[in-house]
Amino acid sequence: MSLSGRKKIWVLYASQTGNSQQAATRIAEKIPSKLPGYEAALVSLDDFLEIEKAAWTQFVLICLSSYGVGQAPMGGYGFRHFCDYIVEHNCADVLKGVHFGLLGLGDSMYTTFFHNPTITNEAMEKAGATRIAKIGKADASK
Repeated sequence: MSLSGRKKIWVLYASQTGNSQQAATRIAEKIPSKLPGYEAALVSLDDFLEIEKAAWTQFVLICLSSYGVGQAPMGGYGFRHFCDYIVEHNCADVLKGVHFGLLGLGDSMYTTFFHNPTITNEAMEKAGATRIAKIGKADASK
C-alpha cells in the first residue's frame, strides 16, 4: 500500500522506439479512474529489478516488444535475463500470488515478431504468476 492509501499496480515497460513506453504511460494514466483504490507506478522493467528491487505487487502490467532477432529492447535486458533464467531452471512458484497482464508490441512482417513477449509470458507463468487476461498483441502491420 502506498502513502496515498491506494494499492499499487506496477506498469512495467521495455521499449526500443518508445512505443511500448508510450502505451504503458497511457495505461498507467487510466488506472486511478478505471480502478478506484489503485494507483499506477510506471517504470522500465530493468529499473523495476535494479532500483525497485523487484518489489512485486498483486497486480502487474507489462508492455514490451522484441528487438533485433527476438531480443529484449532497451530497458528490458536484465528482465529478459531474469525470464530466461526462470525458463531454463524451471523456477516454479517464485511469483506465486502475482497477477499480470501483458501487452506485446511489434510488427508481424519480422520473423521474430512477439518472441520477447512470448518468453516473458512463459517465464511469468512458470514462476507461478497468473495471467489475468488474454495477451494483448499490437501489430504495426495490421
